[in-house]
Amino acid sequence: MDELSECTTEIWENMTKDFPTQCQRTENFINRVMKGSDIALSEPGPTLVIAHGGIHYAFCQYYNIKDHTWAVDHCVLIHFLKEDEQWKARTVT
Repeated sequence: MDELSECTTEIWENMTKDFPTQCQRTENFINRVMKGSDIALSEPGPTLVIAHGGIHYAFCQYYNIKDHTWAVDHCVLIHFLKEDEQWKARTVT
């Protein structure tokens, strides 16, 4: 799905700075990803999104994930779950 395609190198570099700025391109990327997330979550049953770090970062930013690093290694499964009106993420081992 196009809405869940990865970001450009420019956006990735902005997001991974020590103090990222929410430039318009980064904001547009996050909004596009969240539109894709809404579409995917509207499907019946559990949803599996296979993606790279930019998508993970967008989920963490948009859902205001606490106590979870936005930077993950390759081939790591992250479970996003809404509990008590708050989104949470955990690494599945």
